[in-house]
Amino acid sequence: MIASWTFAGVTVNPELGIGAWTAGVVFRFIDVCLSGHAVRAICASPESAANSGHAVTGQCSRLSSRASLPAVDAAGLTALWVKAWGDCRPVSYELRSCLHDRWVRFHSLPGSKRYAGNEEEYAELMRRHLAVLAELTSHEGADQAHELVVVTASWSGGHRPAPRAAELAGALPAAAYWTSVLTDDSIPAEETWTHLWASAARLHGEELPRLLRLVADYVTGGVIITTPEMGWLYAPYDGGADVIAASPGHRDQLRRAHENWLSAHPAGL
Repeated sequence: MIASWTFAGVTVNPELGIGAWTAGVVFRFIDVCLSGHAVRAICASPESAANSGHAVTGQCSRLSSRASLPAVDAAGLTALWVKAWGDCRPVSYELRSCLHDRWVRFHSLPGSKRYAGNEEEYAELMRRHLAVLAELTSHEGADQAHELVVVTASWSGGHRPAPRAAELAGALPAAAYWTSVLTDDSIPAEETWTHLWASAARLHGEELPRLLRLVADYVTGGVIITTPEMGWLYAPYDGGADVIAASPGHRDQLRRAHENWLSAHPAGL
């Protein structure tokens, strides 16, 4: 039997249906304490929490107020993710395979051109990104001033969170550390961990254009945009975006609305 465990007041118990946790899924949590802040690392097994040597002390039982934004509660984000997406990890490039029945990919430039070569092309890729995000947001019945949750990433060879790149930190300075995911352990002693950070943004604010331009230029990656309700996911990359719509029907609706932005590849890539 896989035991339940608690982090920042959120109890995860596979047998109670809060996420379909299984022994083969590499999406398990260890509480660690860094500089007085409780953070979460994703490790090999739930039982590792008891044996890791990183026991959470009383002062580290919750994320400190300094480590989170008022609009983005990291512990709450984990609970929402598990409820909405189950075993699917918050790794942008894995979403299309894990949630294929709601997935569609749009390319950001005509002719599936990958990178913008001038300001007109930057304007076109921005128009496409914001148009799809507006449709996703309005589908939930929210106005376009509705707050979005933006997940960005840093990378390192260990589970302790690494700072984000300077350009990314400049575009979204108020980011709270959320969680870390082991994304590559194919080479012994050379693991790759993706550290995820959560920020608040608005559709027509200053933050998204800055971020989306960094993504378009391949300065950063691993971005996921959603709402606090997590009814859909938007994962931009250099060349387009993977969309996880609210339902298969809404995915089909988006696909019809933007048929010219689809790939000619038979798999939709």
